[in-house]
Amino acid sequence: MSPTKPALVSLLLPLLLAPSCALTIKGDGPGSRAPGATVTKAADDEATAALHAARMRLEIERLEAEASIARAEASVAAAEISLEAARAELEGHQMQMDIRRREASASVQRARTRVAEQEAELGELQAMYAEEDFAQTTKELVLSRGKSQLAAAKETLAIEELKQKRMETVELRAEKLSRKAAVIAAEAELAGARRALEVARQRGELDIHEAERAVRKAEEEADA
Repeated sequence: MSPTKPALVSLLLPLLLAPSCALTIKGDGPGSRAPGATVTKAADDEATAALHAARMRLEIERLEAEASIARAEASVAAAEISLEAARAELEGHQMQMDIRRREASASVQRARTRVAEQEAELGELQAMYAEEDFAQTTKELVLSRGKSQLAAAKETLAIEELKQKRMETVELRAEKLSRKAAVIAAEAELAGARRALEVARQRGELDIHEAERAVRKAEEEADA
């Protein structure tokens, strides 16, 4: 072998190997990515999207819980006002009952007084006409008028007494029972509103907890 061959081989060897090296380097470019890398990227994108959706659902659950609680709190406040109004109405009716009783009693007393006056006046007329000599027609006319006024006064008294009795036994009792029923209904409404508020709070906590757990799971899958 000529002494120059080893030197020539050493010069040509890099040139012979150069194409294969270039092909190997070219094979590492984006155009020749392995199928496994594409699948991994798709999985990462899906996990990221799932995480984003989970976080959005968590925010929605929080907003819905706040809205539900706010509505329930408003219902409780309205029920408290209704109950207070019903109780005030019951107390006011008790005062009104006292006023009406006194008015009815005064009406009856006035009617009794009128009867007594008419009886006394008729008695005086009868005594006067019994002692003095008056024309028969005049006497009968005056006494008849007196008797009529007395009868009217007695009828007024009977009506006033009947109205008083009806007021005591029917009207006032029915009104009081109606207002008591309104108080009971308002108390039940308030109790229901308070229960609904508690349910809204617990349901909101549960929904938020489940949404937070979904977010943590999505975060773990995104980091895997």
